[in-house]
Amino acid sequence: MTPAKFSNQDRQFVIKEIERCYNIDLRPVGRRSKWLKDSTGKNYFILGGIGKWHGIPEEMMDAEVNSPSTGILAIAILFTKAIAVYASDMSALIKNRDQLYRASKTTGDYQFTYKFQLATLELNPAPEVKLSLLNVIDYDKPQIERQKAIKSLHQMISRLTPEQCEELLKRLGSHIKLS
Repeated sequence: MTPAKFSNQDRQFVIKEIERCYNIDLRPVGRRSKWLKDSTGKNYFILGGIGKWHGIPEEMMDAEVNSPSTGILAIAILFTKAIAVYASDMSALIKNRDQLYRASKTTGDYQFTYKFQLATLELNPAPEVKLSLLNVIDYDKPQIERQKAIKSLHQMISRLTPEQCEELLKRLGSHIKLS
């Protein structure tokens, strides 16, 4: 059984993994969550989902064509208990972009499906574009929900005054028995 959708939180896990693997820091470009750049200006297109149909906005593709950055294309596939992250430099994508489907009547996005084997992912209809398995991230939904709750709690506590924090700790202490 696959998860219902690829969330922003899932994308953040993938971004963190790419940052770790490439030893970089990424920053979003504009309003698109799938378009990032590193400190040298290299583009990173990070796509993710549970289905095999993906798209790259025309604006992103044009930016890489018009000002090549030797960027990275990453595709994350969400499974029930893991996220598989595949990556490759964008040179084959740019070279073969005219083979991809185009949403010409609506957005102009470049669209494709993929097929994958364990260590490689190949784009359809451009089989020359191959991505290699970068890593597999363990995916534990209850753990993710706990992390989200802790982050939310931390944000709430950080807004409290020192006196309010002290009062909160006293109240919590009276309800928690240490053994």
